[in-house]
Amino acid sequence: AGREVFGADALELVEVAEAHYLDPRRRRPEDDPERGAALKSLVLVATCLRADFAPFLDALVPPLLEAAATAPDVVVDDAEGDVVVRTEALEEQATAVALVERLADALGARFADYVESCLVAIAPLATASLADDVRQRAVVALAGLVGCVAAKERDDAALLRRPAYEPAATRAAAVFALAALLEALAAEEEPEPRLAALQALRATIEVASRTAYAEPPRGSL
Repeated sequence: AGREVFGADALELVEVAEAHYLDPRRRRPEDDPERGAALKSLVLVATCLRADFAPFLDALVPPLLEAAATAPDVVVDDAEGDVVVRTEALEEQATAVALVERLADALGARFADYVESCLVAIAPLATASLADDVRQRAVVALAGLVGCVAAKERDDAALLRRPAYEPAATRAAAVFALAALLEALAAEEEPEPRLAALQALRATIEVASRTAYAEPPRGSL
């Protein structure tokens, strides 16, 4: 109902935010606190507009992936020998990955064109991130991204009135995600990220298996 009530206002808000926070020629610095808040707000708008938000993905996805891929500063205290990590960077990573996952969930098939770049950016975080939260969010996002590709192939098959189809893109995405999830599962020692990896592994297998034998929805032929 939200889209029908304030969809036009939301689109106007997105256009303003895009100009001030996402346009490479005018956007504010990466460390501007308002920029992070704007990205969160845009994703919330996307959950409302869903498919209507698709035209803005080209502007929103790259800065999210930049934030996800930014390595946190690690400093060694010479006096104490302690390793100090800038926690703000880890929080930014966790937020960026979570926002990508929310976008994938909100837009489904319309997010499929961005899945490959998201998989490449997020998969390493499932094992390499120093933060449990980032690793946990990364494995959840991987499963959701595979679902977008599966939805796109189902929609395409229904549109073309094909009762049977070869889900090549879904299988490719699933193979990539499964390799990352298995690596994360083998390396993970913390219980919550490990459980999340198991659940994401199961979800990815279910999506890939269901797509391999599925037919377009009834009534589409």
